[in-house]
Amino acid sequence: MALRVSEYFYSIQGEGITMGVPAVFIRLQGCNLLCESKDWICDSIEVWKKGEKIDSEEFADGITNLYGDKLKQGAHLIFTGGEPMNQQKGIVEFLDAFYAINKFCPFVEIETNGTKVLTNDMIESVDLINCSPKLSNAGMPLSRTIKHDSLKQINEFPNSIFKFVIAEHEDILEVKQIIKDVGLEAR
Repeated sequence: MALRVSEYFYSIQGEGITMGVPAVFIRLQGCNLLCESKDWICDSIEVWKKGEKIDSEEFADGITNLYGDKLKQGAHLIFTGGEPMNQQKGIVEFLDAFYAINKFCPFVEIETNGTKVLTNDMIESVDLINCSPKLSNAGMPLSRTIKHDSLKQINEFPNSIFKFVIAEHEDILEVKQIIKDVGLEAR
């Protein structure tokens, strides 16, 4: 199994409840959405369109060599994209290989648009799901961006957060309707 990787780097988480936490970001190639509208455009599109296919075990070894000490000291490992849930099998294999090499698992965050149902293996491998469903202000119909089954699954995950990009008052109304339709609960 392999991962299609666009880039990886060490930085600080800049959003969500783990904002300020040191992190190793792995940006995976590809996305099932193309967010582009008058209000905003995907901030990582130029990066996730590019990348290379890397064997999961080889990549785990490389990440260990570059960032293993930082991850051992508590830095989070964050899979982002694009849409990382397009590569769930590769992520799980990477994490298994990382554990085999290092004998520990770092804190794993997934940044997702919430359109993909997570496999059981993926759910067992993740510590935090950081979900940012796309509203119609992303330039696509809600029938494409809002998937009730996957959002409900993420909402049931004990450690998940939801973030929405709000550009206008109508977006707030849209979020309220999604909360109602999906049954999202504030925690």
